[in-house]
Amino acid sequence: VYAWADRGYPLWVRACGYAREQGGDVEERLFDELMKARDQGRAEIFAAAQRAGLDLLGLRDALQASQVPASLVRERQRRLRAGLRGLPTLDVGRRRLMGEQSETELRAAVRVALASSAAR
Repeated sequence: VYAWADRGYPLWVRACGYAREQGGDVEERLFDELMKARDQGRAEIFAAAQRAGLDLLGLRDALQASQVPASLVRERQRRLRAGLRGLPTLDVGRRRLMGEQSETELRAAVRVALASSAAR
């Protein structure tokens, strides 16, 4: 699941959508390379795509297209319906934990959720 703040679809998200359509592990390879990028600019995205082995001409065409891949539209709608604002987001029982959590916080949330379910 990709999460971003923009209302639209940033280039890096569209690039990942294109990579997903290529099948295999290319999406994962691209994402790994994007995590190493200095910024989210076009040049860095294409450099990451090249390192990941993507077809750069196909990527260029996909990024220039006005239509966003349907899988990204569905993913964004699912994320919005679920109320996800960022990652990681964990729902433990009735409690939503957003962002990085310590082991102590996670254990406490699980204890409360287990106690709540046992009381029912």
